[in-house]
Amino acid sequence: NDSAQSSLTAPLTDLLTTSLARVPNIRVVSRGRMLELMRAAGTMSDTSAGGFVNAARLAGATEMIDGTLYSRPGGQLRLDLRRVDLATGAIGDVHTIEGNDLFAVVDSGTARVVASLGVAAPQGSVADVTTRSITAYRMYEQGIRAYYRGEIASARNFFDAALAEDSLFALAAYYGAQSEPDGTRYAERITRAMRLATRTSDRERLVILAGWANIQSSPALTAIADTLVTRYPDDVHGYLYTGMARVLDGDVLAGIVPLQRAVAMDSLGLRGERPRCSACDALAWLVGAYISIDSLPAAEREA
Repeated sequence: NDSAQSSLTAPLTDLLTTSLARVPNIRVVSRGRMLELMRAAGTMSDTSAGGFVNAARLAGATEMIDGTLYSRPGGQLRLDLRRVDLATGAIGDVHTIEGNDLFAVVDSGTARVVASLGVAAPQGSVADVTTRSITAYRMYEQGIRAYYRGEIASARNFFDAALAEDSLFALAAYYGAQSEPDGTRYAERITRAMRLATRTSDRERLVILAGWANIQSSPALTAIADTLVTRYPDDVHGYLYTGMARVLDGDVLAGIVPLQRAVAMDSLGLRGERPRCSACDALAWLVGAYISIDSLPAAEREA
């Protein structure tokens, strides 16, 4: 009904994306990436299926999971899911799942979708890598939307509210750090996220650990960044942190290529359409790298 759709649909979308992203054999476009593309296209306020379909196509997705959530008697929830081919519009597998709460239907829905793709479902529950508090997740999801709209202060308040509901909510801690402009408080926030990083998916854990290792100038950054690139080659963070690690290790020439790759991957950041700009960070490191090897014309070009 309307109340179920208005209060649970947005958290459902993010939870299902997070849950499917735990499966190593399939590539999932993150919720953040979808919001970035919708903002770039000027359709961020379009919450209809059409807005998400356009963003998915821009992200290079070939299929989309479409779903409808219903309230059932006795507090039960029913989730109808279907796979849609973005090229033809053809509807693939259709699944109906019922459960006692949002986390239960997401776990069951994930198992059904990945089974139809012929791969194994992830271990445990999506709550293990997010939170078991639906209130905390609602706050977090609103924070994510504000964050990708560029409303950083508002986003930080939502992330802090999510942490007030669940002090172990690692993703809220991480994005709270990402929305913190003060350097000292950023270090405190990313350290808190690092301590909670085992309560996230593998990719998010590596991103959090890399961010912490960077702020601490830890020699562990090299190994973490290399692992991130190997496991998640579509993630810009891996190339950014790999380039930074190589430069810090004194292997400047080896750092230039991954930094250039990060710039190429983060084109939206250079257009001013991301709250954090990995490409901007990579360009700054490229300037410093070229200066350090006395290649001043190249440094000037990057600057």
